[in-house]
Amino acid sequence: MYPEFKLLKVAELYYIEQYSQSRIASDLGLSGATVSRMLKEALTRGMVQVSVRDPLKRSYELERPLRELWRLDRVVIVDVSEGEAESLYKFLGKKTAELLPEYCGGEKTLGVGCGRTIFETALSINGALSFPRLRVVPLMGGWGVEEIERDVNRLVSVIGRKWGCHFQYLLMPAVLSSPEVLKAFFDEPQIRLTTDRWESLDVVLFSIGPEISASNYSYLNQEQVESMRLMGGVGDVLGRMLGRDGRELDFVFNRCLASIPTAQLRRIPIRIGVGGGRDKIRSIRAALADGLITFLITDNATAEQLLQT
Repeated sequence: MYPEFKLLKVAELYYIEQYSQSRIASDLGLSGATVSRMLKEALTRGMVQVSVRDPLKRSYELERPLRELWRLDRVVIVDVSEGEAESLYKFLGKKTAELLPEYCGGEKTLGVGCGRTIFETALSINGALSFPRLRVVPLMGGWGVEEIERDVNRLVSVIGRKWGCHFQYLLMPAVLSSPEVLKAFFDEPQIRLTTDRWESLDVVLFSIGPEISASNYSYLNQEQVESMRLMGGVGDVLGRMLGRDGRELDFVFNRCLASIPTAQLRRIPIRIGVGGGRDKIRSIRAALADGLITFLITDNATAEQLLQT
């Protein structure tokens, strides 16, 4: 048996400082075999405890109750540790890109929204796959900003080119100056080439927006933000601002929005909603409450919050 203080030293260097066994042997003047025996003894004597966490098991244990609670067809939970929260969009986007091909085979029409998670999805799509009979269309107009994650036409283009499929644009702004101007745009034949496709969508993919605030929604002024909050607004799906119960707010902004109507959205068979993070919990809950989502992709921390009633 080795002295306890020596075992502790070796164990700390190996498990905490992440030194290799060869470096520990060199630093302490020991042989490699001795270091190995000391680590085994420290483990046997209970000085070191090793636990194995199975993230897949943890996620599966959350998926079933979440699916049953919100009556979803499918739930996939991405296990993200606390230290990886800043990369949440990338984790969710990568997982979405892995799953999306399951719904794109054959002659299908896929509707796509915008946002950072959808941007990460587009970047992560496997370009080795090919869906020549697929058509990808935008579910809303463009925001007219340089950030690619908010330019749905560019995201549609990335997906379409990677998969070698058909795609088309929606050549109009996301928000018009009045409901009348919006209607005039929607009546244009060039616009209807895309919006008419909304009637025959097989699958839609969209992200869930964060809490309503001036910082999260730079295109809203403070007065609009406060008005939406007073009406019980929590966040958006495809730009449409929702109340706590998931119903679209009766607010002029929503009536000027070039985005697929929620009533039309609900008729689409497969509605993949992606989102996670503390500032999206109320928005996701609202979208679930109103049945806007049939397939939810989220992270483990968000899933745990969504299970709390």
